[in-house]
Amino acid sequence: MTMISDPTIYDTLTSEGKIGIHIFVAREKQGMSRKALAAKTGLSVSVIIAIEDLFKEKDGRRQTITYSEIELIADALNIPVDCLLPR
Repeated sequence: MTMISDPTIYDTLTSEGKIGIHIFVAREKQGMSRKALAAKTGLSVSVIIAIEDLFKEKDGRRQTITYSEIELIADALNIPVDCLLPR
Protein backbone atom coordinates (compact mmCIF):
# COMPACT_ATOMS: atom_id res chain seq x y z
CA MET A 1 0.00 0.00 0.00
CA THR A 2 1.17 3.52 -0.70
CA MET A 3 2.05 5.42 2.42
CA ILE A 4 0.97 9.06 2.40
CA SER A 5 2.39 11.40 4.97
CA ASP A 6 -0.57 13.33 6.29
CA PRO A 7 -0.42 14.92 9.74
CA THR A 8 -4.21 15.30 9.85
CA ILE A 9 -5.88 14.20 13.04
CA TYR A 10 -9.38 12.95 12.44
CA ASP A 11 -12.24 13.80 14.75
CA THR A 12 -14.11 10.53 14.98
CA LEU A 13 -17.22 11.86 16.66
CA THR A 14 -18.51 13.69 13.61
CA SER A 15 -21.72 12.18 12.33
CA GLU A 16 -20.16 11.17 9.02
CA GLY A 17 -16.94 9.77 10.38
CA LYS A 18 -17.05 6.84 12.70
CA ILE A 19 -13.54 5.54 12.05
CA GLY A 20 -13.49 3.37 15.16
CA ILE A 21 -16.60 1.55 13.98
CA HIS A 22 -15.11 1.02 10.50
CA ILE A 23 -11.97 -0.48 12.04
CA PHE A 24 -13.97 -2.72 14.38
CA VAL A 25 -16.18 -4.02 11.57
CA ALA A 26 -13.25 -4.64 9.19
CA ARG A 27 -11.33 -6.50 11.90
CA GLU A 28 -14.33 -8.61 12.90
CA LYS A 29 -15.14 -9.48 9.27
CA GLN A 30 -11.66 -10.95 8.98
CA GLY A 31 -12.00 -12.87 12.22
CA MET A 32 -8.97 -11.06 13.60
CA SER A 33 -8.61 -10.47 17.32
CA ARG A 34 -7.53 -7.17 18.79
CA LYS A 35 -4.36 -8.89 19.96
CA ALA A 36 -3.58 -10.07 16.42
CA LEU A 37 -4.22 -6.59 14.98
CA ALA A 38 -1.98 -5.09 17.63
CA ALA A 39 0.80 -7.53 16.73
CA LYS A 40 0.48 -6.76 13.01
CA THR A 41 0.52 -2.99 13.52
CA GLY A 42 3.05 -2.73 16.32
CA LEU A 43 0.46 -0.88 18.40
CA SER A 44 -0.51 -2.13 21.83
CA VAL A 45 -3.80 -3.91 22.48
CA SER A 46 -4.87 -1.01 24.69
CA VAL A 47 -4.28 1.40 21.79
CA ILE A 48 -6.36 -0.80 19.46
CA ILE A 49 -9.14 -0.86 22.05
CA ALA A 50 -8.98 2.92 22.42
CA ILE A 51 -9.04 3.41 18.64
CA GLU A 52 -12.03 1.12 18.17
CA ASP A 53 -13.81 2.99 20.93
CA LEU A 54 -13.13 6.35 19.29
CA PHE A 55 -16.75 6.81 18.38
CA LYS A 56 -17.50 7.15 22.07
CA GLU A 57 -17.01 10.38 23.93
CA LYS A 58 -14.90 9.91 27.01
CA ASP A 59 -14.87 12.36 29.89
CA GLY A 60 -16.52 14.95 27.66
CA ARG A 61 -13.51 14.93 25.32
CA ARG A 62 -13.54 14.06 21.67
CA GLN A 63 -11.20 11.21 20.75
CA THR A 64 -8.83 11.41 17.77
CA ILE A 65 -6.69 9.19 15.56
CA THR A 66 -3.78 10.12 13.30
CA TYR A 67 -3.56 9.29 9.63
CA SER A 68 -0.40 7.27 10.36
CA GLU A 69 -2.37 5.04 12.75
CA ILE A 70 -5.10 4.59 10.14
CA GLU A 71 -2.45 3.57 7.57
CA LEU A 72 -0.94 1.01 9.95
CA ILE A 73 -4.32 -0.53 10.63
CA ALA A 74 -5.41 -0.54 6.97
CA ASP A 75 -2.15 -2.25 5.98
CA ALA A 76 -2.56 -4.84 8.73
CA LEU A 77 -6.12 -5.53 7.57
CA ASN A 78 -4.97 -5.52 3.93
CA ILE A 79 -7.63 -3.01 2.92
CA PRO A 80 -7.42 0.46 1.35
CA VAL A 81 -7.17 3.36 3.77
CA ASP A 82 -10.29 4.82 2.18
CA CYS A 83 -12.34 1.98 3.63
CA LEU A 84 -11.65 3.33 7.11
CA LEU A 85 -12.04 7.06 6.45
CA PRO A 86 -15.22 9.10 6.88
CA ARG A 87 -17.42 9.16 3.81
